[in-house]
This record gives sequence, structure tokens and C-alpha cells, in this order.
Amino acid sequence: MNVAHHLERHLGPMERGWSSSSLPGVQVCVFREQPCAGVVTLATLGLSDTILTMSGDRRVRQELLLAVHEGTKLEELAKILLHVAELLIRRGRALLRGDLVPLGTKIDPVSAADALYASIPAVFSEGLATIRESTPPTVVLWLI
Repeated sequence: MNVAHHLERHLGPMERGWSSSSLPGVQVCVFREQPCAGVVTLATLGLSDTILTMSGDRRVRQELLLAVHEGTKLEELAKILLHVAELLIRRGRALLRGDLVPLGTKIDPVSAADALYASIPAVFSEGLATIRESTPPTVVLWLI
């Protein structure tokens, strides 16, 4: 199963997306009403084309999720996800559960948050977290 089908199976149809000329092959897609009503989920698609290292000789592929209230400015958050994806590709290392990703700027003007926390996608449907058909497996991380 490819990543796009996996995401749509668990999050519903993709509504739209953004890409960046500095990160060819990676985009951010929008899914409405996921994981619940009134929430929009943004997900990377294409980040998993890059194999990332973990401790020891372990390797993994990753995609990232970010869930926000309906009405949030999605384009700015898509830029943040693309920034994090670019950071992961540049450094070649995977994010681990519990990692903090400093952004160097506030996530949004009314928030003091300037970092994202990596977690398993606990509030999403079971099965979303891992695509075992890829080699190495693709892990979907929820950024909070």
C-alpha cells in the first residue's frame, strides 16, 4: 500500500495540498474532520521517500501529522510542516517519540509555543501509526 492510500484510508479524502520548491517531492495535504469534528489534519506526503536513521543501525521512513481547529490558517502551518520535513531530510535522522522540534519562531501570533512535540498519533484511528509494507517501515508521527 502506498502512503497516500494509507493516509486516505485512515483520514478520509485529501482536500488539497501545498509544496515547496526547496523540497521537491514532499507536500502537505489537508484532511477535514479528522480525528474528530471541527478539526483539520495536515500531513506530509513524500517525506517517507527518504530513509532516516535512528540509534544503532536502525532505519525508518516517516510522515508527519499536525491537527488544528477548523478556521486556523492552514497555509502557515503547512509551511511549518514543510520546514520540519526539510530539517529531517537535511540531518538524515528520524524524529523519535518525545523529541522536541524547536522552530525558532512562534507557531502562531497568539501562542507562546515555539516548538513541536513528537508523539504517536494516539487520537487517530488505530493502524495509522505504521505502514509495515514499506522497507524499512513508515512511521507516522503526530506533532503537537
